[in-house]
Amino acid sequence: NNQNKDRTIRWHTVNLFSEKGEVLEIIGLGRDITEERAKELDSIQTANRLAEAQRVAKIGSWEIDLESSSIWWSEESYRIFGMQKTDKSKVDFEGFLAAIFAEDRDLVRTTYERTVNERLPFDVCYRIALEDQSIKYVHALGEHLYDETGKPLRSLGTFRDVTQQIDREIKLQKIEAEARELQEYNDHVVQNSPMFIVALHPNGEVKYVNDAGCNIS
Repeated sequence: NNQNKDRTIRWHTVNLFSEKGEVLEIIGLGRDITEERAKELDSIQTANRLAEAQRVAKIGSWEIDLESSSIWWSEESYRIFGMQKTDKSKVDFEGFLAAIFAEDRDLVRTTYERTVNERLPFDVCYRIALEDQSIKYVHALGEHLYDETGKPLRSLGTFRDVTQQIDREIKLQKIEAEARELQEYNDHVVQNSPMFIVALHPNGEVKYVNDAGCNIS
């Protein structure tokens, strides 16, 4: 064309036949869908970028249609729960709850139902059990949408895999607890030592004296 650009044309054709079945004429109708196709490709590219961003951040998105009880998950949501996208048939509310660690299941259910009824944001952290028996920690955030009468229509939000973060916090708490126990033991040994133990400031002032030191002095 006069713009020296490739165009995308969608063709529809109809064959006209003679009484003997011979093709007499081919009628074609072409429609320029260049801009439409460009928008489709842009949408696909945007979706792919979002999927990659979710994969890197380990954050998946989800949506629940409360009228039909259908659930939609992003690719990363399936990945977080150790599922394939072909497992879509397993993703309903009861199937979702079944993946949650048994001890956390009631917490998630009651928190979700309460926030829907009270029109509050959804915010809960729980464990999920994977098929290989490993456990993940998931932090879910969400909100609910209502019609003009206050009837809940949809819930939408995110899943975030916080397993590494929780594991670090557990290890840190364990280290801190062991350090406190060691400090308490050392304090006990020093305080009850029969030897004169004194701690001084750099200026010579007494900072600490144990019981033996007090008795001796």
